Amino acid sequence: MSTKEIIEKRVKSLTISIKREKAILQELESDRATIQRIREWEETGVALASDSHYASYEEWKSSLQKQIKRGESSLENLKTKKAELEAFQFYLDKIGA
Repeated sequence: MSTKEIIEKRVKSLTISIKREKAILQELESDRATIQRIREWEETGVALASDSHYASYEEWKSSLQKQIKRGESSLENLKTKKAELEAFQFYLDKIGA
């Protein structure tokens, strides 16, 4: 496989990864909104549903905070992927792909 073919394959992979950005942002927004609702329920004394997957609001918030950290990390990784994509596109443009 030539260098050009390898880079073209990587460009396709990066493009697919970058398309996930919108979904990641939406998930982060949803998780943050859920944490806010949990805080409101705690303040108003709303009991955790008996059929909840979590033993407490704290456990639920902790799980969401971990998801948020993963999402933020994914966004940081996407910044690198965007830079790689830009560099590869520049290379392909220069060699006449």
